[in-house]
Amino acid sequence: MHSRSTCKKVADKQEGQELLAFLQEKGLSQRATCRLLRRNRSSVRYQPTPNKDAALVQSLTQYAQRQNRRGYRKAWDALWRKGQLLSKNRVHRLWKRAKLQVKPRKGKKRKPPDARKTLLLCAVRPRQVWSVDFIFDALANSTKLKMLTVGDDFPRACLAIEVGTSFVSNRVLKVLDRLGSSGVSSER
Repeated sequence: MHSRSTCKKVADKQEGQELLAFLQEKGLSQRATCRLLRRNRSSVRYQPTPNKDAALVQSLTQYAQRQNRRGYRKAWDALWRKGQLLSKNRVHRLWKRAKLQVKPRKGKKRKPPDARKTLLLCAVRPRQVWSVDFIFDALANSTKLKMLTVGDDFPRACLAIEVGTSFVSNRVLKVLDRLGSSGVSSER
């Protein structure tokens, strides 16, 4: 049965290593020293392995600084062409660990609309403002139809509906000329 020692546990790693070395210099074995300091021998003997990915992370970081809008796949491809035969998964894991992900693009800042350009015309009497629009539909045999509609905004009346399979600009102008010559002209 182990007897409990009344000494305080050493919390600092550096201080514990110094105390361990001091006790071993005084003649205590490593096993007895570890028991006295309440440490595992495996953690005392542990030698950290060198980071084998340090050079690879450095080359990935340099690539990310040079090519800031490219991701890990392009970086893997560049390393592959240089002769470093690596798996994509390893490059991806190191790319994420180094936080080299491509930042999402920020939205384009748009100017607020100019007040003069956005003024809508409001009709206060008939024939002042017209609206022209196209409506699209299809027949049962999948023939596409296009309809040109012209309306007066004040009485909300439809002045003309022209139906066809295609509309060229001359045909639209003919409809507007016909409305203007019939005495239903717009002031604007």
